[in-house]
Amino acid sequence: MKRISIFALFCLLLLPAIAQEKPKGERYIYLWDVTLSMKGYQNRTPDIYDDVVKFLIKEIGCITNENAEIVVCPFQERILENWKYVADKKGKEAIMDKIIEYNNTDVTNTNISGPIEHAKSSIIKSDKINLLYILTDGKQTGGNERLLSEIEKWENFAKMNNAYLRYVALTSNAEDPEVKHLIDPIPNADYIDPESWKEQSFLNFGASKDLLNLNIADSKVIEIPLKCSSEVIGIPQGTKVRVKSASGAPISISEQIEVKDNKLVVNLTFDYQQLKVKLPEESSMPLYLELINHDDILAKQNVNVSLTSPQLTLKLINTPEKTLTIRIKN
Repeated sequence: MKRISIFALFCLLLLPAIAQEKPKGERYIYLWDVTLSMKGYQNRTPDIYDDVVKFLIKEIGCITNENAEIVVCPFQERILENWKYVADKKGKEAIMDKIIEYNNTDVTNTNISGPIEHAKSSIIKSDKINLLYILTDGKQTGGNERLLSEIEKWENFAKMNNAYLRYVALTSNAEDPEVKHLIDPIPNADYIDPESWKEQSFLNFGASKDLLNLNIADSKVIEIPLKCSSEVIGIPQGTKVRVKSASGAPISISEQIEVKDNKLVVNLTFDYQQLKVKLPEESSMPLYLELINHDDILAKQNVNVSLTSPQLTLKLINTPEKTLTIRIKN
């Protein structure tokens, strides 16, 4: 089973930490299959339409960051609507009303790859963390070649655009071993099977600050505050994160830490006397976070938790020690 980290540690060791801009908030994008099969077309498919509406309402209701953006796109052979709102009370109520009132009776095929391409080209931007949900009860009409090609491109695209994919197979008709096989090893993607989506809660958390300060003369402890996408659910008890420094960093860090009180407390080990000679008055080093017990949390607590802020910067302050000089006057 893979360990989920929305962004893999991809070539970050080669980039200056302070040159990277941290995305501001989240963008939740729901590609919602509204083909008639969702309504039990001609009694040949399960009628799950109302259940999916309830799922969308629940997920949107759990978003607590009022600066987040919500985008819902009903699709069949193409995206039919594009509703975008800010996730404050008024915005959530408006988009929920649109979901509840929406009705489409067109008989069409299912095109999954086209909406993904549209989301990549027109909706996903690197200014925010992008969480892309694909909710479908079927397979790609006409074969999987184009869909599989999009999934194969996803990892590199997601790394460049702060994006994460949740492919939700809503029914057994949507289960696709080829799609699952491609998604499973991708660190910034997750495949949800038909038995799980109704019961699971989806939760995202990450560092609430992109810069921490440490005065090496005063402390050997850093605290990494965390923020959570849902205060209702909260970060599950027992969630564990690995905190690592880059190879060759001034302070070597590789610790597995349990989240307590919405923060990670990291105890550092370094020789201050040696470090104060080597470092300038101010320097920076990147820290990387990795969620390490996703599957355990999902199995025991039924919460599908993802880490959305895998990097931050630790600023090392090396303030010269004050000295007292005594002169004896003759």
